[in-house]
Amino acid sequence: MAHRQYVFTLPRLLRPIFSRHRAWLGKLCRIAARLLADAYTAAAPDARPGLILFVQTFGDLANFNPHLHVLAADGVFGADGTFIAVAPEPEALLAEGFRRAVLEFLSANEALCEELCAKMLGWRYCGGFSAHNQVRVAREDREGRIKLAGYMIRAPMSLEKMTYDAATGTVIYRSKMHAGLKRNFQVMPGAQWLELLCKHIPD
Repeated sequence: MAHRQYVFTLPRLLRPIFSRHRAWLGKLCRIAARLLADAYTAAAPDARPGLILFVQTFGDLANFNPHLHVLAADGVFGADGTFIAVAPEPEALLAEGFRRAVLEFLSANEALCEELCAKMLGWRYCGGFSAHNQVRVAREDREGRIKLAGYMIRAPMSLEKMTYDAATGTVIYRSKMHAGLKRNFQVMPGAQWLELLCKHIPD
């Protein structure tokens, strides 16, 4: 069967909340799983999707950027085990559903006030919430599946991108251009670098 990757992201404003409440990352997974399950089974009510969800807490520069990757069978499984191909849910509908569910959860847990939630619901284009589903791996592409799964479970940093200057105790880390930081590198004392990496260690 073919596989598809889904990626769900959060606006920068909300990311520190999940740094303080790490257990809530699991709630993000359950929200995304429910959205996808509802979307898939709407096309085939008696069938079930096949989903594997991964939490990544890092961006390209090892900054704290929690988001979700989902490896999904590109369809559903009937009660007799047969596979039924199903078209993916439109990204805009998934992003809007994700936005509403996450804000409802944060409001219910008093992490956001109702006024801010209402304001964020009024943002155009989901205001930093997004859902992407353009990466698809064909049924016969075994290497593609392995590569995609490896990408999803990769470590938050790469030794190949890191340089350590022992004389100054400084770490230089190079990666892709970061849209928010407006640079493609991090330079910081070694202790600060270790503190940054510790944010990606599960509780």
